[in-house]
Amino acid sequence: MHVRILALTTGNFLTADSGSRLRDYHMCSALSRLGDLDVLTFAPHQDIAGPTRDIDANVMIDTARPRAVSMLASLVRRKLYHGYLFDPRQHKAFTSVAANSYDVIYSSMVYAVPAAVQLRGDGPSADSLVVWDTHNFDPDVWKLMAANSGLLRRVVAHRQIGPAVNAVKAAASSADIVLACTDEDAGKLKQISPAGSVYVVPNGGETEHWSDAGQSTDAVPGSCVIFGTLSQNSTRRGLEWFLDRVWERVREGSPGATLTVAGRDPAPGLSRRVSREPGVRLVVNPADLAAEVAKAQVIAIPQVTGTGSKVKVFEALATGRPIVASSAALSGVPDDLRLNVTVPDDEDEWVSWILSSFDNPPSGDGRRWNRALIDRSDWSASADRLLALLREQVLDQR
Repeated sequence: MHVRILALTTGNFLTADSGSRLRDYHMCSALSRLGDLDVLTFAPHQDIAGPTRDIDANVMIDTARPRAVSMLASLVRRKLYHGYLFDPRQHKAFTSVAANSYDVIYSSMVYAVPAAVQLRGDGPSADSLVVWDTHNFDPDVWKLMAANSGLLRRVVAHRQIGPAVNAVKAAASSADIVLACTDEDAGKLKQISPAGSVYVVPNGGETEHWSDAGQSTDAVPGSCVIFGTLSQNSTRRGLEWFLDRVWERVREGSPGATLTVAGRDPAPGLSRRVSREPGVRLVVNPADLAAEVAKAQVIAIPQVTGTGSKVKVFEALATGRPIVASSAALSGVPDDLRLNVTVPDDEDEWVSWILSSFDNPPSGDGRRWNRALIDRSDWSASADRLLALLREQVLDQR
């Protein structure tokens, strides 16, 4: 059977430089193996810059924004700000795909699910299968923004909680298939929409590349690294906690210790904060993040909030470096993989464990257990699970 697929995404996923974009890229790559794939992605102009990856698909990137909707307007009108911004029906590019016939419409945006359902209800795609990929599902994301952002964003986020929850409920109940990253997320989605068809397609990592970086790079003694998308609230807050509560005491015990903060999109305030900290350097948009992380003797993941499963955990594990992480960072990570990560109970244990790891680095080659990790946690395994699910739902039933 000839299968045509439409994927609706946000952000230039071809740069694949953060967890959500990595998932979009690898899921879309899997979809391209199922049939002919069109991808319509909505991205600000600044997202177009930088190296991109290849994909066997017709990719259309729409950088135009719909008629301006300010945060202040969304506050007054109690409208879902992001829901308007990333609703495909507000973009002219959407008309170019609406006339086509698709068997599967995949959306990684909760805001685009209504548009996908509309395509299914009207015109040539009336029999299509609508798939919503929830990524890391966090129903409390707006509450977190309301508690930990600037004044205007806090007020707006507080008023967005209701519309955001309603959007999630509508998407979960109207999509034919809902994808979750973990069993925990799947359970939350089933509570929201008991009749929905929810399946788990776990996150992964580009573990082969990260394992190679760990094997080919010598760790610098007394060095630590924190990495990720530095504009994300959970990453930023975790880093600030680490600098406030842990790092100064690590430097007291090991005056020559260094900390590298590596990733993309640091907020100006974060850049200024890092520049004031002794022994800390900021590496923005490194050419090879895996090679940069592998230079460290210890990897710290001090995430303070979050659900789903963190791509960075799988990547860090693949390097074979000692890892210290918060319990929030390990949300959704299988129990047997957690055995390779230290989770301190308090900041005193964070300090003592890092200093101990500096003094007593692990010996031997971690390649053997890394091989098992690669087989289980690489994105290819996640892609295979998605393809098996869709083949069953599309090919075997039509």
